[in-house]
This record gives sequence, C-alpha cells and structure tokens, in this order.
Amino acid sequence: LFRLMSRKRIAGIVFALLMISAIGFFALSVSKKHNRREEIKSTMTLSNLGESLDFSLSQYLDPTLVLIVNSECEHCQWQVEALHQQNLALDMTNLIFISIESRDTLINYLTEVGFSERKIVAFEKEPKLIKAAIGSVSTPQLLIYNQNQLVKHYKGETRVDLILKSLSDED
Repeated sequence: LFRLMSRKRIAGIVFALLMISAIGFFALSVSKKHNRREEIKSTMTLSNLGESLDFSLSQYLDPTLVLIVNSECEHCQWQVEALHQQNLALDMTNLIFISIESRDTLINYLTEVGFSERKIVAFEKEPKLIKAAIGSVSTPQLLIYNQNQLVKHYKGETRVDLILKSLSDED
C-alpha cells in the first residue's frame, strides 16, 4: 500500500495525524486545567483555608475578605490604602490580613494606614503554608468568601469597586 503512495502524500498524512494529535492533546490539557481550577475553587472554603493555615476562622461571619499582603510591597500598600479609603463600605465585612512578616510589623503598618487596631485580624504564616493553601505566595492577593465559599480570588492590585461588587454578590 505504501509503495503505491508518493512520499509527499505519506508526509501529508503523517503531518495531518500529528496535527490532530496535537490539537487533541491541547484540548485535553485545557479541559483538565479547567476541571482542576473548579476543584480547587470548590475546596477553597474559608474553613479549609483556616485549617490549611492552622487557625480557626469559624467565628467570622459573611462576607469575609482575606488579604495576603506585605507592608514593604508597593502594590500591597496601594491596595491596603485603597481599601482603607472605603472603610465605611467595608464596615460589614470581615477583613483578615495574612503575611509572611511578623504579626507586629503587619499590625503596626495597618494602624499607621488608619485601620482600627481592634478591627485588625492579622496572622503571620510561613510562605510554604500560604503556597500550599492558595497556590501562590505573591502579594497582594485577595480572597472573597461568602457563606464559607470562595466567591472571587484576585491576584495583584485590584480596583476597590470590583472588590465591593464581589462582596455584595450573592453567588
């Protein structure tokens, strides 16, 4: 059979088979990645986050905004200051700050920005714990929870209006 076909035709068939295989592999990997994201999102409850980072979050009511920040990070500084400017809009929201810095350093920074010390919930955690819990240690990161479920996960500076919209959504 192959003797009857020209080399160009065989090369064309082989190329077509390779392309079909590559497209199939790409489609399968995209599907697996999407399924993995959905799996992570469904298991990233506020309770699970607390367990992963070794602290209890059961006393916090909805909605809850968890911020992964560092006081020396310019993007974090912008984010924290922008959130502080919306303090009244966030009054009914639990704010939980997590950092790899010492808890005292984080609390000092947040009080300098203007957050009330009695409202600050801050935790100091090892980078490996944060990475295991949410997949990355980059800062700033914002995780919005409602009814113990992750509603939105922002990485990097995020406009406050988007955060407020996610906090008010009843997903």
